[in-house]
Amino acid sequence: MQQIYKGEETGEVFGTSVKYLNERERAAFKITIKNGKVYDAAGKLFDTRNASTAFEHNKGRAIFVMDATGAMYISNEQTPGKFHHSSFFGGGPVAAAGDIRIENGVITAISRKSGHYRPTPAQLNQAVNHLKNQGILGVFVDEDLS
Repeated sequence: MQQIYKGEETGEVFGTSVKYLNERERAAFKITIKNGKVYDAAGKLFDTRNASTAFEHNKGRAIFVMDATGAMYISNEQTPGKFHHSSFFGGGPVAAAGDIRIENGVITAISRKSGHYRPTPAQLNQAVNHLKNQGILGVFVDEDLS
């Protein structure tokens, strides 16, 4: 996580406390992939069409992080000053982060848009390759970081 966000969980950065999830809370955001489709923690097809991120023009996209083992966590809501990419692992390191568009369980786009982590193209590639290894094909990689 970028140094400028240190202390966000206590209100030092945004004036509000950013939520940091514990392991049990994080489990509610873990996704699984079966037969090329994405499912939420409750076993329902994941969909981001009603999601929103801090980037106003990114309607229909959700924030995601991937840990070192390849587990992915996705939230349909990112609330500035309250819930960010850093929320999933308490500001700790992640293997990839960005936003993702999923329609009825099908990933249609993925990017590395994350102000907190500023992931590299290599980190996004790592996430895309991990998804491909799980049967997700034809994902549009969005490199527009604006």
